[in-house]
Parts: sequence; structure tokens; C-alpha cells
Amino acid sequence: MPGVRLLLACLRLSSKLPYRAQMSMGSVAGRIIRIFARNRRTIAARNLELCFPEMSDAQRKQYLNEHFASLGRALFEAGLAYFAPDERLRSLSQVNGLDNLQHALSYGHGAILVAAHFTSMELCGRLLGLEADYDAVIRPFSNPDIDAIVHEGRHRAARRVIPKKSFKQFLKGLQANRAILITVDQATTASNKVMAPFFGVPAATSINAARIAQNTGAAVLPVLWLRAPDLSGYRVEIGAALTDFPSGNAMNDACTLNALVEDQILEAPEQYYWIHRRFKNEPSPYDD
Repeated sequence: MPGVRLLLACLRLSSKLPYRAQMSMGSVAGRIIRIFARNRRTIAARNLELCFPEMSDAQRKQYLNEHFASLGRALFEAGLAYFAPDERLRSLSQVNGLDNLQHALSYGHGAILVAAHFTSMELCGRLLGLEADYDAVIRPFSNPDIDAIVHEGRHRAARRVIPKKSFKQFLKGLQANRAILITVDQATTASNKVMAPFFGVPAATSINAARIAQNTGAAVLPVLWLRAPDLSGYRVEIGAALTDFPSGNAMNDACTLNALVEDQILEAPEQYYWIHRRFKNEPSPYDD
């Protein structure tokens, strides 16, 4: 497709630009996206309203504007993630907590790294791959051309890319004492979910991480990935293995993961992926 080929060429070209220039251009791109992506802007505004009801309208509007600037920067970060050489990226990278991962793997049951959807996750996943050997579970894109680009790009970060529904590959990785990265914060329509509070609002939350950890003995470790506020680089942190998790109670485990994501969001609310319909409830909170 011509549009996809053009996107690929732009990402490749942008990866060669000075980093500060990329971030400035990304901020401009984000403002343009905010103007034209009316539906996504409405979803993001509603999510902020649901999750931060105590904030003033002015505060939420500021977060909304900053969020779209962050989304624009994510476009250029994808170019870096997919095409930039390792030596260029190391100067932007601060990866902490590798000892936590090594300790978890020392038990021989594998490790499940749980992360949330932040706008810099494509690049931060690549930065994590510079320091840690891991596999990643991803949801394929519906557009096969875009999916091929993303799949190839993510292979520069993770050793293996596992399709989201391929539980056999997931389990085989843990049996081989691999670290496997998954995201745990988006709405799911699958049956293996509970309606757990997310910022006090019921949200369909997957229980897969807890169920797999229960069956395999794998440790579960949180991963936080953020862009530095001064645009000096990125911080990726692997936390210590969660204690009393899984608990054997699906609701308790879902609440634990949602609370973990909430704490991460509060560190940089504008960087969270607010344009996703997190609350697929009935009636829909996104209806006009």
C-alpha cells in the first residue's frame, strides 16, 4: 500500500534526525492529531473525566493537550525503535532493576513482566532489549502491511514476538525460564476477565497473568517505562516480583494489577494511552 510505504520511509528518515528535533516535531504533530482526530480526542477527554473527577476542567484540558503532544512524539520514537542503531539509543537509556529480573529467573520458572500502555512503549521496549533478554506478547494489527512493519521492528527489541492468543508459545517460554513481557491494562472482551475498579470505575480486566502465574510458578514483575520530563531520555524500571500474587482470588489479583497501573500513571499522566476505550461497560460511558 502506498500510504504504508510512505509511513515506513518517513519513520526511517526521521530516525536519523537529531533527537531534540524529533521531539519538537512530534509535539507539533500531536497538536495536528488533536485537531483532526475528533473521536479519539473525545475518548481521551472522557477517560480523563472518569479517572480524575476531582480535577478542574482546566487541569484535565491541560493533560489532554499534553497527551496529544506525547502521542505525536511517539510517532518519532517508533522510528527510533525500529531503525536506529543500538549505539545511538544507549545514550537515551536508563534501565533499572535488572537484578530483580535475574533474581526472579534464578528460581527457574520464568518471569512475567507486566507493563501498561504508555506512549513511549515502542522505544522503551527497544531500550529494555538492549539490557535484558526477553520475549513479548503482542496483539497483531488488522492491517497486514502495518503489522509486518511493527512485527519486524519489535523483533529488534524482543527475541521472540508471541501473538496474543498463542498461549502454547507463552507457556513454552516460561518452561524455558524466559522473561515474557505482556501489557495488562486495556479492556478485554474475552471470558477470562473480571470487572475490577480502575481509578474507581469498573473496567473489564484480564486475569490471564494471575492464572498463568498460578499454573506455572512464574514470578510477576512490574515494568514502568516513561519519557523523561526534560526530554533527556527514557527511564525503564523492572520492579521486584509482586508478593502474594497470585492470591487465588481473581478479583483481588485484578485489583492489584489495576492499582499498580494507577500508580504508574500518576507519575506522568500525560504519557498514558488515554485514547483507548478502557471502560467497555454497559451503558457505554463514551456515548454522546
